[in-house]
Order: sequence, then structure tokens, then C-alpha cells
Amino acid sequence: MWYHYADPHFSRDDGTGTLPPQQWTPMNKLSLALLLIFVVGLIVFATWQLFSGNLAASFSTFPFLLIIYLFVLRLQRRPE
Repeated sequence: MWYHYADPHFSRDDGTGTLPPQQWTPMNKLSLALLLIFVVGLIVFATWQLFSGNLAASFSTFPFLLIIYLFVLRLQRRPE
């Protein structure tokens, strides 16, 4: 399940390296579905353009995929 941090000011550490479950909320299912559809669409488009011989269009999707990766990474990061 995808989780993101709900309270940026939470700093209690019990020594286990994890936060209590009430501080983490699941990602909205609609947001997750839209994100997955968008990413799969980008990958399909890039693959189609690559096999069509259009290298520039294929690599033009990289910035979008990088931004999405950083966005998801930020949502999953836990404070130390």
C-alpha cells in the first residue's frame, strides 16, 4: 500500500525506525489510479516512438517520468 506522511512536524522516534500507523495515511485510490494510468501511458508512448524511430519524441517523456518519480519518492520518504 502506498503511504504518505500526514504530519510534517511529527518527530517522535521510538527506536524502531518506523512511525506509528496513525501518522501515515494511504494515498487516495483515485490519485493512485490516475498516476498509474499516466505513467503507463507515458511508457507506452515512449516505447512506441522508440520503435517507430523517433528518438527525440521517445526521450521527451523522460522529464515527466523523473518528476513523477521524485513526487512519489517525496510521498514515501519518512523523516529521520
